[in-house]
Amino acid sequence: MISITWHGVEQFNAAIDELAAKFGDLRFMWPRIAARFYAIETEQFRSQGRATPWAPLTAGYSRWKETHYPGRPILQRFGNLMRSLTSREAPGAIYDEQPQHLTIGSNDPTAALMQFGTRYMVARPPIDLTAADIDSFGQIAAQEGEQLATRLGFRTATLG
Repeated sequence: MISITWHGVEQFNAAIDELAAKFGDLRFMWPRIAARFYAIETEQFRSQGRATPWAPLTAGYSRWKETHYPGRPILQRFGNLMRSLTSREAPGAIYDEQPQHLTIGSNDPTAALMQFGTRYMVARPPIDLTAADIDSFGQIAAQEGEQLATRLGFRTATLG
């Protein structure tokens, strides 16, 4: 007769239950993902289009802007749009953490005009995420999940 005894089955089941509950509520990982988004947006405004450079201003508008708002970069006449996309605390910032999704954006009235353009103005997207940016969000999620599993007593291994 063969007998198998599994010690710690109750602890294992409790850890699995906690892991499942945590992955039903992803808010534990949203702060790092948000920080990455804000870093991307900070670079987007600093470089005036990091992945896809923003079109230069028209000559006439450039002269007008330099007269009325000297030295202000593209999409930063007042700086409100930039602030709302680089800090969750800024006026106009949209930041909504939910168990299964995170919403980050801006309710600045110029946001959609700049993102998509108009018939009179070319688009200069303040949000222009690359495939590498999306991958970086996935990497953060994987790291956060691995750290959670480790805290719950699981040993983790990187596959690949």
